[in-house]
Parts: sequence; C-alpha cells; structure tokens
Amino acid sequence: MSQTDREKVMSSLYAKAMKELKRQHDVEFHEILDGLYAESGIDVKRRLTGERKRQADIAKAKALLASLEGSTH
Repeated sequence: MSQTDREKVMSSLYAKAMKELKRQHDVEFHEILDGLYAESGIDVKRRLTGERKRQADIAKAKALLASLEGSTH
C-alpha cells in the first residue's frame, strides 16, 4: 500500500470514527461545538435533526395541550 493510499484509508477511518462518536454522544458533541462557536463569537442556528427535533416536537405538543387545557377551564 502506498503512502497516499494509506493516508486516504486512515482519513476515511478517522471520519467514520468521528461520525460514530458524534452519533453515540450527540448531545455532548453539540454542547462542546456550541461552546466553541460562542467563544469565537460566531452565532450559529442549527437545524434540528433526529432526537433534538423529536424532543422539540414533543415540547411544542405539550405546550399546545397545556394552552388548550387552560382555555377550557
């Protein structure tokens, strides 16, 4: 295996490991990333995906239910 091929394989495996690490520790990863963005003065609005989107949808539904229950009493 040439040095270039070896570097490509290593880079690919590193990317796979990062993807898996982010998948397993999504909340922690994004907390760290958000902190780094804030330290750099960068304002980033991320799209909600996966579990974060599901949690946001549940929170919205609960708020809607609460407001509807409050208006019927």
